[in-house]
Amino acid sequence: MQLREALLKVQAIKEETWVRDTFNVELTRALAVVDNARMEWNSARLKFAVLSGKLADPAAEPAAPKTPPALTELDAATLCKLGLALTWPLAVVALMTGQWLLLPIVGLVFVAEALSDIVQVSYFKWTKKRTGVGKRVFKMAPLHHHFELLGWSETHVVWRFFLVSMLAGMIGIALALL
Repeated sequence: MQLREALLKVQAIKEETWVRDTFNVELTRALAVVDNARMEWNSARLKFAVLSGKLADPAAEPAAPKTPPALTELDAATLCKLGLALTWPLAVVALMTGQWLLLPIVGLVFVAEALSDIVQVSYFKWTKKRTGVGKRVFKMAPLHHHFELLGWSETHVVWRFFLVSMLAGMIGIALALL
């Protein structure tokens, strides 16, 4: 019923009747009505598989529950997201408790990545101005690309950065507890 009501409200929008003085207000109301209808549609799709284009097959056996993959089976992007997911709460807590000076320690990998870019660009510009030929500190910046060009696989780089990030987070927590 809620989906039907939301769709009726969308159909009731008459932009021809809007006047210049109240245009922004009417537009905001219309966008809210459309967004509400979108949320109702998504809710209805979850309740009724037919709306998603999936028809239930009564003869099909129930699927076995999926087990989450082991940490070693995750791809690089998922590991990076996991690292970020585990790091940002520490940063929020550090800001809330006044321990913000520990943020560079907790975010050591992020600081190293940013500093490698800054050092690479600054050194290149300085040597180009001084000698006419720009030189580089790293094979490529940011730092993870340097390690990849040294022969490390992407998985090794991600795993090592992940472990360094976890270690830095633990060191940051230990320093905060002192």
